[in-house]
Amino acid sequence: MNFSKKYKDNYIFTCKEALEKKILKNISSMDEIASKCLDICRKTMGSESLKDTVTKKNRVNIMKDYPKNSRLLILNGEIIGFWFLVSLKEKQFELAKEGKFHEKAITKKNIVDLNNEPIGEECKGYFVDIAILKQYQAIEGSKYFKLLLKSFVEQIEIYARKEKIFFTEWCAVASTEQGKKFCKRFGLDEIDCEYCVENEKVYYAKYEDIKTYLDNNIGKLKILGVEKIYLRLTTQYDNYLGKALEEKEKLVLASKTILENKQYGIFNFVFNFNNMKNNWKIGSSNLTRTQIVIGLVFGIVTGYLIFSYPNLTGMQYFFCRVFLSLGITLIGSAFLEGTVKINWTIKRMLSVKAFGWLAIFILLYYFNPPAAPMP
Repeated sequence: MNFSKKYKDNYIFTCKEALEKKILKNISSMDEIASKCLDICRKTMGSESLKDTVTKKNRVNIMKDYPKNSRLLILNGEIIGFWFLVSLKEKQFELAKEGKFHEKAITKKNIVDLNNEPIGEECKGYFVDIAILKQYQAIEGSKYFKLLLKSFVEQIEIYARKEKIFFTEWCAVASTEQGKKFCKRFGLDEIDCEYCVENEKVYYAKYEDIKTYLDNNIGKLKILGVEKIYLRLTTQYDNYLGKALEEKEKLVLASKTILENKQYGIFNFVFNFNNMKNNWKIGSSNLTRTQIVIGLVFGIVTGYLIFSYPNLTGMQYFFCRVFLSLGITLIGSAFLEGTVKINWTIKRMLSVKAFGWLAIFILLYYFNPPAAPMP
C-alpha cells in the first residue's frame, strides 16, 4: 500500500518510498537516511550523543524493516524533517516512564512489530522524534510542521481503522523547550523522573486523558489542520475501547457472581474455553490411558476418605481437595479436546495465567469444593 501524501510542493514519504522513487539528492541508502535524520536531531536539539554509531545502526534496522514507524518530510530532494515512533514492549515502556530507557537502547528486540501485530491489539506508543530544520520551522505559520504532524495522525488513524492496532498509552522524553511544549500541547503530563539526565523530562498519558484534553482544546487541532483526522481517529478508538470495556464489565460481573460468599481475596477471575469440543473418545496413547487410571485412583481414594472419615481436619480436607481436583482434571483433560485459558488476579498484586490441565485444576480447586471444616 502506498502511504505517501502530496502537499503542494513538498512530499511526505516513508524511507522505503523515498529510496525507490529516487527523490533524494545525494542519498541512496538507509544508512544515509538515518544519518541525515540524526543530524537533524543534533541540529535541533544540540545533542552530540545522537551521532552515536549504535543509535544509527538501530535506527537503520527499524526504519528499513518497519516502514510505517517513520515518515520523511522532503523538499526539493532534501530531508528537512521527519517523525519516528515505536511501540515498546511492557518492560521497556515501564523503564521509559522512569527515565531508564533511552533512544540508543531502542532495538528490534524490544519493540512491537506493528507490521505483523494481531487484530485488536492494544499497544504502548513511544514517541521518539518529530524534528524539522530550524530554518523551516517558522515559514508560513509552521506549514511544514503541520504537514509532518498531519502525516503522523493519519498513520495512527490507519493503524486503528485498517489494522485494529490501538495505542492506549503514550510516553515521550523531551529535552528541548519545543519538545516539552509539544508534549503538553497534546495532553501528555510531566511525570517524576528520578533517572532522567539533565534537561530531560518524561511525559506520559493514557488515551482517555489525551482525548479529554484535546476535546477541550479542539480549536488548537483545527489550527494545526488535524481536527477532521482526529475526530475519525477517536471514533475508531471509542468504538473499540467501548466494546472492550463492555466485555470486561460483563466478565467482572460474572466473576463477582461466582465469587459471592467466597473468601479467596480474588477480585477478577476470567476463563476462556478455546475450541473446546465434546469428543468423548479415549485417546490411544499410553499417556492418555495412564492419566485416566491415575485420575480414577485419586477419585476413588478421595471418595473413600471423605465418606469413611466424615470429621476431617483442616489438613486432611486440604489433601482431599487437591486429590479430587487432580483426579477430575486428569480424567477431563483425557476425554476433552481443546484448551482452557485462565487469567487470574489476586488482590491486584499477583497475576497468574494458566493453560490446559493446570487451568482446569485451578478452576476446580477454587470453585468446586465446599468450605473447609472449622477447627
